[in-house]
Amino acid sequence: MREIGLKPDTILYTSIISACARNGDSNGAYEVFAAMREAAVPANAHTYSALMTSCCTEMRNLRKSASCDTTMRRRIKYLADRAHSSLANMETVSVKPDIVTYNAMLDICRQSEDLERYAAPSLVVVASPLLSPPSDGPPTRTAGTWQGVSDLGGGGA
Repeated sequence: MREIGLKPDTILYTSIISACARNGDSNGAYEVFAAMREAAVPANAHTYSALMTSCCTEMRNLRKSASCDTTMRRRIKYLADRAHSSLANMETVSVKPDIVTYNAMLDICRQSEDLERYAAPSLVVVASPLLSPPSDGPPTRTAGTWQGVSDLGGGGA
């Protein structure tokens, strides 16, 4: 692309990272991310979600193809740590997590089977801006935002 004068942007880099994620190639995804940073192309929430998804897909593939040995457990822990670091990096560069990020971290928690270590900090970071229930009754999750029962026309609880 550069040979024909096109400059890669966030969408292109994120698309390549997503392709790596679909194939469970977290190393490839993070290599593309490193190139993206080197080129000073800004990442967005989709970029970080794709990075986390690459780790989760690799974890899932490991569980399908190998016996539960020490090497596999180490790799899974490494991938979970890597995904969690990506989430922490989002805060550093002021990228707000979205619902896709939230779901990717939930999947990481499930695949790592270490909920105490990964779920609590990850979900607090991700959930706090997304999941702020209203004060007028029990919350209902609809279309990406919390709505109180009165907001939905259902009256009080």
